[in-house]
Amino acid sequence: MDTLVYGIYFTLFIQAVQVLFARWTPGAKFYLGSIILLFTLSTIHIALAYTWAFITDRAQTGIYELFSLDNPLPVLYGPDDPAVVHRLGLLIKIRYTLANALADGIILYRCYVIWGHNWRPVTVPAFSYACTIIGGILGIIPLSGTSERVATAACMITIFCTNVIASSLPVEFGGCLAELLGSRGGQTREGNIRT
Repeated sequence: MDTLVYGIYFTLFIQAVQVLFARWTPGAKFYLGSIILLFTLSTIHIALAYTWAFITDRAQTGIYELFSLDNPLPVLYGPDDPAVVHRLGLLIKIRYTLANALADGIILYRCYVIWGHNWRPVTVPAFSYACTIIGGILGIIPLSGTSERVATAACMITIFCTNVIASSLPVEFGGCLAELLGSRGGQTREGNIRT
């Protein structure tokens, strides 16, 4: 399944790069660098996941069990597994945290830009984003079973909240914009809005 999803992602990555080059704007360098970094992190994930699957016999649970709320936590590696399996698990957690921080940070930045560089509308998703990063870091650090589960749950909940809240901000903005454009004949008080 990872390979299929990665193939789809590869196709979307190539299309996104083509669109960025076709519609080059002053901010395109930032987005080009961001999507290249996210794609690189996904490629690293695939390499680490396959390496982990070939080394350990616990591949049937999937590499995604590294972040789990199951009680008891799934056994990802046994005492007889080589040390490289433990390191691969740590690298996958670090990669996951970096990719989430980057992707959610881009969404948050886009909301900030859409709202005219006003920090107030993005305060709640920014707080959720900070909690996501803290939860991700705590998920990387080896903690006891309950503490690790709490950190993982906090990370998962705040990732969801950040994405839902930040994704709904432009929708709200679009509704306000339509109302403004309808009542002012196509012009807003600030003129054209550039994103």
